[in-house]
Amino acid sequence: MRPLTTSKKEAITKLFDYSKWFIEKTEKRYCAYDLAKNLDINTCVYCNRNYTSTVEKITRPQFDHYFSQTKHPLLALSFFNLIPSCSICNSSIKASKPLDLINYLHPYIDSDLSGIKFTYRLNIKMKDSLEVKLKSTASKKISKTLEFFKIEEVYNAHTEELRDLIKIRDTFSDRYLEILADSVLEDTNISKTELYQFAFGVYQDENKFSLRPFSKFKKDILVELGII
Repeated sequence: MRPLTTSKKEAITKLFDYSKWFIEKTEKRYCAYDLAKNLDINTCVYCNRNYTSTVEKITRPQFDHYFSQTKHPLLALSFFNLIPSCSICNSSIKASKPLDLINYLHPYIDSDLSGIKFTYRLNIKMKDSLEVKLKSTASKKISKTLEFFKIEEVYNAHTEELRDLIKIRDTFSDRYLEILADSVLEDTNISKTELYQFAFGVYQDENKFSLRPFSKFKKDILVELGII
C-alpha cells in the first residue's frame, strides 16, 4: 500500500475537520446546527440537568466527541461520535479524558436507565442537610460512567429541587396528584400523564426524559416519596 501524498493527507484532514467547517453557522451546507436540530434532544444526554435546545442558527448543544478527535481523527464527524451535551459535562468534566465502550456507557447504545436510581438521605454535614445519592443496581459500567461525569456531585448543587418535592409530600400527603385532580382540576379534561407534567414540570415517560431537565431525578424521588 502506497503512503499518502501530502496533498491527499491535507484533503482528508480538511474533509474530517470538525472545527474548521462543521461548527460554522451557515445555510450553504449541513452543519452542527442541522445535526442538533435533527437529533431534537433538548437536554444533556450525560446529566439530564441542563437544556441543550437548538434554536435556528442561534444556539445549540455542544457536541462531545466520545472518541477523541486527536486519537481518532477519522471519527471527528461521525454522527455516532457526536454526543449532544452541556458545556459542563463536555468541557468542564470530560474535556480530553478518554472514554471507551467496554468501561463506559454510550448514550446511543446504552439507553436503559433502569439500573440507575436517584435517592436521598439526611446528612448534617451538608449545607442544607439533604444529600442526593445515586444507586446503581446493574453493571460496573454504569457505576463508572456516573462517577466519571460526577453526577452525584453536580446534582447536589440542586437540592432545592429535592426539598420542593419533600415539601409537597409533607404538605399534601402522598395523595398530592389525587387531591390536585379532584379539587383544582375537577372541571378540566386532563389525563394522568398531563397532570404529572403540569404538577412537576417534567415527563413521567422514560422515553421523554430527554425533553426536560431533571425528569429522571424527579421521577425516582417521587416514587421514593410515595407520591406516584
